[in-house]
Amino acid sequence: ANLFTFAPSIAMAPSKQSKSKAKKATVRDPRAKPKRPLSAYNLFFQYERDFLLRSKPSKKGQSHDEMHRTINNNPSERRNRSKTVRPPPHGKIGFAELARMIGKKWKSLDDENREHFQGLAAIEKKRYVKECSEW
Repeated sequence: ANLFTFAPSIAMAPSKQSKSKAKKATVRDPRAKPKRPLSAYNLFFQYERDFLLRSKPSKKGQSHDEMHRTINNNPSERRNRSKTVRPPPHGKIGFAELARMIGKKWKSLDDENREHFQGLAAIEKKRYVKECSEW
């Protein structure tokens, strides 16, 4: 007697599990995933950081150039942030002090300016939703 013989009706009938596995979604490249949308605060932070770094003199004699600029960067393009590619530190202000200054400004921001950044955040979210649907 052969232990591996099956009844023909069982062997030929497709199961529900095999159908669901056949419809499995294709695997997407996680590196190509769209960047998440920036919040109104994140956009305000970028703007204020850029403004503050441009107005402060550098200790090391470096200017706030394209390497340190964060405003008007295309959020869809991922930047290589490895240590070999990063620009040298600007040396103008530490992150903690910068974050405290910008946080105070955000809390005291009037409604008109806050709505401006919230509008930019809404545009950013639409971009993200569109790119996710295409991804």
